[in-house]
Amino acid sequence: MAAVNRALQRDGRATLFVGAATERVTPSPEATVTAASELFGRGAVRITARNDSARPLARANAAQIELTPGIRDSLLGKTLRVTIVVRSAKGAPSPQMALAVTDGGRKTTGVRRLALDSEYRPYALDLTFDDPEAKRRPVIAIWADTEGAGRGVDIREVRLSIVPNPQPAATSPEPITRPAPAGEPHAEGAVQDASADQRE
Repeated sequence: MAAVNRALQRDGRATLFVGAATERVTPSPEATVTAASELFGRGAVRITARNDSARPLARANAAQIELTPGIRDSLLGKTLRVTIVVRSAKGAPSPQMALAVTDGGRKTTGVRRLALDSEYRPYALDLTFDDPEAKRRPVIAIWADTEGAGRGVDIREVRLSIVPNPQPAATSPEPITRPAPAGEPHAEGAVQDASADQRE
């Protein structure tokens, strides 16, 4: 993670992992993390819900990627974009996963649901780190199956980047919406079209 922090400070972007880097993801009591091989390519990290659950979005069902306190401190006053390249796992495909990012304190993106299919597609989630009192490690939480039906997802890549902070809200009661950059839909459940995915 030290190299990731240096890249973020130097370039404003870094890759957490590409391929079957299972050591980057911590399983939970109700989720398994395994390597998914591919005929061509580096493979992926497969996260699978262990069994049916009455509360599929409970913390115990979320696999986690923890960032270090050094990364948290470097991000203070900045907005982090987490981009995850993911698809439904073969064999037991999950049609919908969920993703959340926390800053190590009280701030979180909230749980965002992502509609999936058999193609790898990138999804992005932004969080501004503006709490100097945050003491815990920031976490990227991944729920492989929002229905708790024992299905899974394949994650090919996770990237971090620093993006401009959101603009202050206008005096108008209407919310401000910003389009996601091409190739990186925000995690609102919309599925990116295949042509945009090929540009990734």
